[in-house]
Amino acid sequence: MSTTVFLPVLVIGALVAMVIGLNQLAKVESRLKGRVRLAPTLIFGLLAGVVYLFYLDDAMVSPRTDETVRRLFHLPDDVVLVKHGRGGGASCYTQSTYTRTSVQFTPEQFASYVGSIHDRSVWRPVMPPHYVAEKSNVRFSDDALVWQTFPEPQWMGKQQLVWNIAGAQVRRGLAQCYEFRRVEQAAQESGHDGRVAYRVAACNPRARPLTPAGGARVTAALDSDRQRLDVTLHFDSKPDTCNNRISKWLNAALGTAPEKRVTDVPRH
Repeated sequence: MSTTVFLPVLVIGALVAMVIGLNQLAKVESRLKGRVRLAPTLIFGLLAGVVYLFYLDDAMVSPRTDETVRRLFHLPDDVVLVKHGRGGGASCYTQSTYTRTSVQFTPEQFASYVGSIHDRSVWRPVMPPHYVAEKSNVRFSDDALVWQTFPEPQWMGKQQLVWNIAGAQVRRGLAQCYEFRRVEQAAQESGHDGRVAYRVAACNPRARPLTPAGGARVTAALDSDRQRLDVTLHFDSKPDTCNNRISKWLNAALGTAPEKRVTDVPRH
């Protein structure tokens, strides 16, 4: 049983036992002293302990999807982001986060955005909020952020096929795809500073989306027909901001530490 499943079961079981125990304590107090004082105090103390327990384990850390998409894709403040599917809850009890987001531009916004696509002064490497500089060392290759014009899809009779990119079906436009590959410690330079090293390189946005184990994959489709941007983000790790003290302890005690793997991103 994984920590994701075991921890809620453990908490629910503990709460049920606590309610039963406090109820019995209240009955004993009422019978012996004619009033109930200790039980309410214990309730507040135990509730404070539960809150502190979750605080230690960063239970409420979110994937920070909006901030990530805006930062990585240099989006102006006046565009509205729309999330699809998963990715809105706490992310420190999961081994990976996957989100899909879209932006519907106005004609003026789209023209301005497309005009900046190939401006290297704008499209500089940006470290996703998923990683922090104190824990991760991220290095981009020169071609990582290149926008690719995808070829026109073939026709099947009178119907033109579409490309499935970033969870969207598109025929004309641009695509961006890059992967974060974790560098094994043995392959890092001698005397490294202990941070996890990632190398970021371009990938094929039209290929089956396989995220490197422990790394990440960012895919985007800029649809010329609908003037829309679709983005998928898949991080095969927890955010650097997670403490996970309790989760790590439970994984070690239960022997449920996840195995490293290459992850197949859900297709929409």
